[in-house]
Amino acid sequence: MVALKLVLARLEQITTPPTSCTNDTKIYWPDESDLSPQAQFKRSLLTRCMTVRDAGKAKLQGQKVSLLPGIKEDDFTQIEQILAEDHEQREFYELLHVASTAQLLIDPEFAI
Repeated sequence: MVALKLVLARLEQITTPPTSCTNDTKIYWPDESDLSPQAQFKRSLLTRCMTVRDAGKAKLQGQKVSLLPGIKEDDFTQIEQILAEDHEQREFYELLHVASTAQLLIDPEFAI
């Protein structure tokens, strides 16, 4: 449970506006009017990472856990493809890495 607490603390830091990564860059929620594939993917990934974060908090409190929708197997590939030219690609890799680690610690059955 200690590992989960540490990973969730990092996930909380990344997903709480204004979010920041290790090099102090920022991830901002894409404007809802932006319908580009990049913005849609970012909103989807942020939402699913927050689901994992909330599930981890619930597990630590002894509550029932729901990881759906969680991190998907193809998310790393999608970051590589959809965010290939995006200046926030590295930040989203970090976000996904932390969220996938949390998801694994919450329930190994959901490992990607």
